[in-house]
Amino acid sequence: MEGRWTTIGTSSRASRQTSSAPPVVVLLLADARLRQGNRRAAARLFESLLANEPPEQVAAWAEIGLGWTAIADGDTAAASAWFARLAGGAPATRALARFMQALIAATDGDDAAAVRGFDTVASDATAPFTLRQSSALGAAYADY
Repeated sequence: MEGRWTTIGTSSRASRQTSSAPPVVVLLLADARLRQGNRRAAARLFESLLANEPPEQVAAWAEIGLGWTAIADGDTAAASAWFARLAGGAPATRALARFMQALIAATDGDDAAAVRGFDTVASDATAPFTLRQSSALGAAYADY
């Protein structure tokens, strides 16, 4: 059994095997691949998940995964595009997407956009408390 789980998401045959798996299982496998550093396999799983039109919340987390994958690849433009899609979406992912946009802006040297973005998240009452605190700190660093 262990061999089967370690190969899922590493080949086109394995990707086909996941098409019948529940969306949350595919999401977890994709996340595991990303955490293992296997970005290509993770991206294939996230993309196959989106192609199967999963529930909205699962799709949002797959898009976040693709954003993380783009960041890991050093492609801040692609990452920003994924997070921009989510920044106006459901509250569960909106604050994280906006935080990531601000972080990307800071990384790209756009301090004004970073401060605005971090301030938006810091003042968002629907954002998790720790993300609001991190955003306040991010704004201070970007403004410094």
